[in-house]
Amino acid sequence: MGAIRGVECKIYLNTSIYATPTWVEWLCARDSTLSMDMGEADASCRGGGGFKMSAPTLTALEVSGTALKEKEDPTFIAMELAARGNTIVDILVMDGDRTSVDSDGWRLDAQFFNWSEQQPLEDVVAIDWTLKPARSLNKPTAVSGPQPPA
Repeated sequence: MGAIRGVECKIYLNTSIYATPTWVEWLCARDSTLSMDMGEADASCRGGGGFKMSAPTLTALEVSGTALKEKEDPTFIAMELAARGNTIVDILVMDGDRTSVDSDGWRLDAQFFNWSEQQPLEDVVAIDWTLKPARSLNKPTAVSGPQPPA
C-alpha cells in the first residue's frame, strides 16, 4: 500500500444511536486536520543523570477543517444545527473508507468549538470548523478496520 492521499480520508456522522451506528459521510467536508497533543508533567528525579524527564498527561484530541456551505446536504445541515445548538455529535474520522480493513482513525462524541463562515467575493462560501471531545459516557476511541455496520 502506498501513501494515503487526503482525498481518500473521510468524516462520518452517526445518525442513529451509539450502540448501533448508522454512518453517513460528510460529503461537503474539504480539508481537515486531526490533532492529538499530550500535556506534559515533570517526571525528573535524582537518578535521571541530570536530565529533565517528562511524562505525558491528558491527551487533547481535535478535529478541524473546512466544509462547503451546502444547504442541500443533510449531513451539513445536521452539523450546522449541532454547532448552533451546542449539541453533541458522534463522529468517525478515518484515513479511508470506514468499510476498508486498511483504514484507521478515531470515533468520538464531540462538540463544535468553532463554526466560522467565510464569504469571499470570488469563491464559494465555506465554513471553518473545530470539533473537540465532549463530556459523554463514550470516551474517544482509536478505531481500525471495518466499522459497523460493515
